[in-house]
Amino acid sequence: MNEPVIIYTEKFSTRLSYISELLLGTLLGLPYQLTTDKNYFKNSPALKINYSNNDFENSLKIVPAGLMHETGIKNIKPSFAKWNNNPVLFHSDENGEFPFDIFSASFFMVSRYEEYLPFKADEHGRFGSDQSVAGKNNFLEEPVVQQWTQLLLKSLQDKFRNINTRRQRFTMEVTIDVDVAFAYLYRNVSRFALASARDLTTFRFGNLLDRLLVSIGTKQDPFDTYAYIEQIHRNYDLPVNLFFLIGDYGHYDRNLPFSHTSVHELISYLNQKFFLGVHPSYRAADNFEILKEEYKRLTNYAGVPITRSRQHFLRLTFPKTYQWLSKLGITDDFSMGYHDKPGFRAGIAAPYVFYDLITETKTNLTVHPFVYMERTLKDRLKMNPDEALMKIVDLMKKVNAVNGTFGTIWHNDSLSDYGEWKRWRYVYEVMLSMGYTMNRKKEIVKKSFQLN
Repeated sequence: MNEPVIIYTEKFSTRLSYISELLLGTLLGLPYQLTTDKNYFKNSPALKINYSNNDFENSLKIVPAGLMHETGIKNIKPSFAKWNNNPVLFHSDENGEFPFDIFSASFFMVSRYEEYLPFKADEHGRFGSDQSVAGKNNFLEEPVVQQWTQLLLKSLQDKFRNINTRRQRFTMEVTIDVDVAFAYLYRNVSRFALASARDLTTFRFGNLLDRLLVSIGTKQDPFDTYAYIEQIHRNYDLPVNLFFLIGDYGHYDRNLPFSHTSVHELISYLNQKFFLGVHPSYRAADNFEILKEEYKRLTNYAGVPITRSRQHFLRLTFPKTYQWLSKLGITDDFSMGYHDKPGFRAGIAAPYVFYDLITETKTNLTVHPFVYMERTLKDRLKMNPDEALMKIVDLMKKVNAVNGTFGTIWHNDSLSDYGEWKRWRYVYEVMLSMGYTMNRKKEIVKKSFQLN
């Protein structure tokens, strides 16, 4: 086992402790120790990181930008530069072996510091990718936190000696939202009549026929893709996180009435087959009492406590959303990503513990970032299935290169191979196959390394 990496700092802070644990402990699997004792640091034979403006021999110097020793939120704009073709934040003008503050840069990204600052929200109150430092500087599709951590490891190895890190491997974290459980089944008379009339007036006679055939039981509802999802994920031995919308009916919330017995039965079934989570309604993002009621509904129908969540419309507000979810007992949230672009909202492709800038504390909530949502590729970027698959492969390769977690969002209807979603099931299946192959290759390399 490696000796701990000694990090010298002039004073301790919860921010520095948090980000050191993420970078060295979680991502690299290295033991580390923070110290303010100059003599201990100078005399230690261990690998040493000098995180101060002082000069020490036999250490890797990183000049602090100040963010790690502050509290509260300030209207900061981190300096941007390129180092060895890598985008970096909090670049230092001092000549040094490591010319940017990796601790401040990584903390700025994963804490979502910039989303605490004033910004121009879209029509749904969301922070857009174009307002982010990653979007403005064209590194949105780079998992920079892990890339920076690899740069840190290489600098330590170049200066000192080879370091045995815990070898992680590429993994996939596939998630599915159920916004509308069924396309045609279990509609009340008024909704059935209105939808049928709309099909007639827009000349969608195929939809009208399908609606009638499904309603009389001679055809399977196209959005009933749950058995397919279960089977294909069993083939790849890959678990699924599934988020169920159970809010009251509204303009942005179109699922079946939660009081319908078919909904109760479906939730019970889904809870047996998948990792079930709550998908708070559009209105719940602005009202804790509505959120609490929806959480209670799903918990009651599932018969077990629900600990996972994803925001509907990805309406994520810092730190309110995470404070509310934690208050309900949610331990894992899967909302960290953009609605308008694929990429890495927090600059990282791995689950991590959330840090609350208001309370200046490391919380008990684990954030699970996603890389893309299929609706973004199809509706926002107007990609056809082949173009979407090329983008997905490109993103997957980047996550694989940093041994990260490839998080995705799909929906039960997008896997129907029906209507607007023709050939998207093919994209899903190729993605799963490629992810499985990458994972197996990493596992083989890991076992070979252990044997040697």
